[in-house]
Amino acid sequence: MKSLFLAKKKLKDVSLLELTPLRKYDYRINDKGLVDILLPRFKNKWLQKLLLKKRSPYFILHLDEIGTTVWLAIDGQNNVQQLCDILKNKYNEKLMSVEERTAKFIITLYQNGYLDFVELRKI
Repeated sequence: MKSLFLAKKKLKDVSLLELTPLRKYDYRINDKGLVDILLPRFKNKWLQKLLLKKRSPYFILHLDEIGTTVWLAIDGQNNVQQLCDILKNKYNEKLMSVEERTAKFIITLYQNGYLDFVELRKI
């Protein structure tokens, strides 16, 4: 949470819609065609070998259809406004308040450490 406060302070004149998100974790496409984000159980390789002999080295975060669309569009080039435009084009009237929903999703991913922003890495 402290890093979010510092980020807001550094980027106080920048709108969230102008920020460019970057994925921090690998993912896979499951059999339903949706994204599963692969979150390492341990960052230390030694602990992985010691404690995860028969278990998966990942926690898996399952995304819904809209989350999958956003995650796949996060490429380090598209800013949040462009992600909203992609959702509007794909789902037409199916989504209400695309900007609000996308902003909440992006903020949640950032707060949980699943993504970063290009603009923060430059500071």
